[in-house]
Amino acid sequence: MTIFFNRERLNPFSSIVGILMMSLVLVGLFFIAKGIFWVLAKAAFFLLAAALIIHYKTVVDFGKWLWNTIRTNPLQGIFLTALGVLLYPVLFAYLFVRALVNRKVSKLQDAVQQERDGEWVDFEELETTFNQRKQRAEKKELESTDRYSDLFE
Repeated sequence: MTIFFNRERLNPFSSIVGILMMSLVLVGLFFIAKGIFWVLAKAAFFLLAAALIIHYKTVVDFGKWLWNTIRTNPLQGIFLTALGVLLYPVLFAYLFVRALVNRKVSKLQDAVQQERDGEWVDFEELETTFNQRKQRAEKKELESTDRYSDLFE
């Protein structure tokens, strides 16, 4: 099968227009990313404080992980530390989101644990005498020997 190109429809400027449109989209994405990074930079320390308040173990566990990475693999640990310092707004936003998720997961685990174990209930201990327990036992014994009442169960 032969494919014929229509040379009259090929416009040399159509590729230039495509390249210009692609560059405009990329420039627009750059400015959007720059704006998001600027907002995160302004809110970074508030996000870190909120992460510490919401679920402080998340931030502590991240610090322990980073320290263990530095001890076990110094090159990777130093690289990750430097990357964290350079991209601190993104790191603090990540820690904030992770603290929210960890708090939600821990609440769900507590609810499942409470549902599985049940809830402790305060109760009052009733005073019973030996005669009252004896009467209840005799009543149960009488009910079990009564064949007429078995017909209605």
